[in-house]
Amino acid sequence: MIKSNREWLIPAVKTIILCGQENIPLRGHRDDGTLSDEISQGKFLPLLKFCIDSGDLSFQKYLETVPKNATYLSKTTQNQLIDCCHSIIMKKVLDKVKEAKHYAVLGDETMDASGTEQLSVCIRYLNLQKSTIPKDFICFLSATDKLVLY
Repeated sequence: MIKSNREWLIPAVKTIILCGQENIPLRGHRDDGTLSDEISQGKFLPLLKFCIDSGDLSFQKYLETVPKNATYLSKTTQNQLIDCCHSIIMKKVLDKVKEAKHYAVLGDETMDASGTEQLSVCIRYLNLQKSTIPKDFICFLSATDKLVLY
């Protein structure tokens, strides 16, 4: 049962990663729908429906057999999966930085669409195996927060 539950998560996690890589929002302003809803403002559920339409029989079977209140496709579960993906990606980036002999932290302040000033934090490091200097995004910080250094 645990193995089958993990298998059905694969399409959901891959969809979340794809949306992140392609800068596609998972949800719209209001997206409390289900896979069977015809109208959905978000992209997560329609992409999962596309997986089923494209022949993912194990995911389709899972959704047909699981109770409707236990599909684990809610926005809460989406957020939990996003947090898991974030943790894994950050660990991989930090492991690469630890291996590098040289690195730099970059910050750039900008105003978002709502007028809030944010600090974009990236890190660059020397990858000796590939002779490259990759730049990875780390996070956004509020530029209006006061930093206290001790």
